[in-house]
Amino acid sequence: MIWLKRTLLLSLALSAPLAAQDFSGMDMPISPVQNVGLTNIGTISVLKAAENRSRGRVSSGLPGFSSHASMRAQAADMPAPPPSAVAKLSFQPDRAVSEKVLQDVSRSFSGGDAAKAQTFQRSLAGDNVIGKFRSLLGKYGYSSDNVADVLTAYLVLSWEVVNNGDAMRYPSGVEALHRRIQAGLAGNPRLLAMTDAQKQSMSETFGYLAMIASATRNELERKGDQMALAKLQDGVNSTTRKLGIDLRTVKMTEQGFVSLQ
Repeated sequence: MIWLKRTLLLSLALSAPLAAQDFSGMDMPISPVQNVGLTNIGTISVLKAAENRSRGRVSSGLPGFSSHASMRAQAADMPAPPPSAVAKLSFQPDRAVSEKVLQDVSRSFSGGDAAKAQTFQRSLAGDNVIGKFRSLLGKYGYSSDNVADVLTAYLVLSWEVVNNGDAMRYPSGVEALHRRIQAGLAGNPRLLAMTDAQKQSMSETFGYLAMIASATRNELERKGDQMALAKLQDGVNSTTRKLGIDLRTVKMTEQGFVSLQ
């Protein structure tokens, strides 16, 4: 599966109302994600479970990531999860859920300001942000209606923002990360027990966060505003740390994320 080309990411743009907002210093909100329980399931524990199943033992170092040598071994012998479990990672989207997610994300970004929340909501809806996320993933074989696909996209796009990186240099690494995320989620009973509405809520929240962060990064790079870009990177990394992943401590390789430590 070929990953998102840099030219496509650079084409992401915020509308005038959104571009006027200062997202640069914001700790991206994950309260909608917390509401459906992903932080309790634990992103790191999901990745670690997949790694442990592929290796038959507990890894050392940063949980969920490992050395180049062990990553190469994982790529070679990681068992495919049961098709029945993989199928449960997908969901049927519902317009009412999308509207609720849009409201929740807008309120989270507004800091409790009702007028600002309405502005965010109108701008995000007017830009069809979640529709653009759906189209972007679909061009490269991913589905925005699949939790594993969405979480992979969110982590890779966030890694690019935080590290000024280009994951397109490592298409095999993105595929390896996706396999581990898919295996981990497919083996997690709590995730599989989620309703379609819960899976959709979580996935669309990640979609908004990824698109807003990527578009804001592109706008700040265009302006040459390095100070604001640094604030954005801190905010995005703070969000992924709440999920158990410090993106400043990993690099993307052909084997996926590898710890810098």
